[in-house]
Amino acid sequence: MLGPDGVLPRLRALLAEAAGAAVAAVVVMVVHLRLWRAPWRAPWSIDGDASFYLMVVRSLERHGWYLDNPNLGWPFGQTVHDLPQGVDNLHLVVLRVLAALTPTPAAAINLFYVLTFAGTAFVAHLVLRRLGVGRLVSGIGAVVYTIAPYHWIRGETHLLLSGYELVPVGILLALAVLRDPVPLFRASGGSSGRGRLDLRSARTWWMLAACAGLASTGAYYFVFSMMLIAVAGVARAVGTGRWRPLAAAAGLIVAGGLVFAVNVSPTLLYQASHGANEVVAGRRPGETYLYGLKISQLFIPRQGHRVAKLAAFSDRSQGRGGLLAAFESESGQQLGLFAATGVALALVALTCRVAIGGARRRAAADDDERMTVVVQLGLFSVLCMIVGAMGGLSYIISSVGLRDIRSWNRISIVIAFCGVVVSCYVLDALMGWCRARVGAGTGRAGVGRIVALAVAVVVGGVAYLDQAGQDLPDYAAVKARDAALGGFFGAVHQTLGDGAAVYMLPYNGFPETPARQRMGAYDQSVGYIYEPRLNYSWGYMRGRHPDYPYALAEQPGEQWLTAVAAVGFTGLTFDRFGYTDEQRTAQEADLQRLVGVPVAVSKDDRYLFYDLRAFAATMRSQLGDAGVIQRAAQTLALVPQNPPPGG
Repeated sequence: MLGPDGVLPRLRALLAEAAGAAVAAVVVMVVHLRLWRAPWRAPWSIDGDASFYLMVVRSLERHGWYLDNPNLGWPFGQTVHDLPQGVDNLHLVVLRVLAALTPTPAAAINLFYVLTFAGTAFVAHLVLRRLGVGRLVSGIGAVVYTIAPYHWIRGETHLLLSGYELVPVGILLALAVLRDPVPLFRASGGSSGRGRLDLRSARTWWMLAACAGLASTGAYYFVFSMMLIAVAGVARAVGTGRWRPLAAAAGLIVAGGLVFAVNVSPTLLYQASHGANEVVAGRRPGETYLYGLKISQLFIPRQGHRVAKLAAFSDRSQGRGGLLAAFESESGQQLGLFAATGVALALVALTCRVAIGGARRRAAADDDERMTVVVQLGLFSVLCMIVGAMGGLSYIISSVGLRDIRSWNRISIVIAFCGVVVSCYVLDALMGWCRARVGAGTGRAGVGRIVALAVAVVVGGVAYLDQAGQDLPDYAAVKARDAALGGFFGAVHQTLGDGAAVYMLPYNGFPETPARQRMGAYDQSVGYIYEPRLNYSWGYMRGRHPDYPYALAEQPGEQWLTAVAAVGFTGLTFDRFGYTDEQRTAQEADLQRLVGVPVAVSKDDRYLFYDLRAFAATMRSQLGDAGVIQRAAQTLALVPQNPPPGG
């Protein structure tokens, strides 16, 4: 796996090449998303998990880390130890730095998203060069991989999944296990020697560092990579009758596993002290069907394709609005034409290699190192499909304990890099043919180089047109939403002052609860995101505290409002999106009767704010201080008679 000239370029030149690929990827992103029009201080998305990440970044900025937040889930405070986010600690550290350097959590996330394009292209270029791809084609392949449909569609909604920069490194490690010198061992042992561990080699420490990085940039990408390494170790050990490949694979997995354990240690220690939280993140093996890989999706046009007929075909094939709706999986599984072609060729090469007899197989393996890599990437692709597909081995893996990894469709980005490598080999060969044959035919070597460059540019351009679709955010709507939320919660703070407690209606549990009408699972985090100087009722961890807000929802208006005021809430926000029209009308009429008209209404007419201080003063005069304290204690101990599903 050397460079095209047999020797890798000097490190400085190689890093400069990778930096060029990173810049090119960012330029493509900037142009595609028209970022000169984007409001950088505003969140480009608050849908789905996007609000969760905005909340996390605000916690990083205000409290130094994300695990404990006294402003949310007031008066208990929010603790998120039950969510093992630590596997993304490397990404979270970057977000912590960006949060300190930028004016808003949205600005930090927007910049982080841009950096995921730069980081992915940078690493992908280095790996492609290490696999023997030429300089120009490595740059094209790195950019194509970076702008995979997966990246655009995940976006800021699945922010940390957009940071898949180390996936190529995981594949490179697995390939290294399949060849000599065996990772972590000295090469001097020969093919039959008893090679010893090589802890003095820079190669060994780079590989261990790569495992540590994989264990710190996402649980999914770590598990996918370790799976490939394990299979590579077993396959090499069985094929050669040697134990060292298996030991090398085990060593890499153990090294990564130790770092993984350190990263999730806050969750492990917290649950050791407080017991497991059976309510939160309770995965079931059957969810692997819901979130499994649909192999057909790998080879069809991406959703939101710029060609309307292809976009419609993609929607139909995913089951949207049709008979297959029950089998719809997560979006963003499509590989794009460039990677899909490479995967198809790798599968053909694998099939041909299997069909070759023993002696011919060994001869073919020694003949062309690139073809060997192609076959191995075909093996990895098949493995990913068999494990990740709906009804695949992922169900068994989940059944025996690995239930937190349920969305196996995300393994598509691993398959995508396998395909990109193979297509880069083909493009490299095609460019070499153009330089040799066209230049020789015209008598001008320069013409051949120009034709080769033109071929590469056309291939890259087609890949961009195919992979980058209708991804442009509605920046006008982004600005309007940002102004509405900022103005509304700014008015709440101006009325109540620092440290005031705000009760949020309707209450929706945290985390991972179903949406309420048009109100998303994390929509109630926007108060803290826009005005962190206040305290909010929303956000305490389900399964760790009594669900008193759900119990209050079962009480008559004056009774629950008295309880809220007794606890210490001096304001109330009301999200109209969380109710049916009938519920909203009744609730607003009740609030107006008890506390008067709202003090503030958001510009988009979604949120209402009620000042509870006058009501609380009346309540205190009636109950007295001792009565208020008693009522508050009783309220916080309430348990709902009929908790909602997922509550």
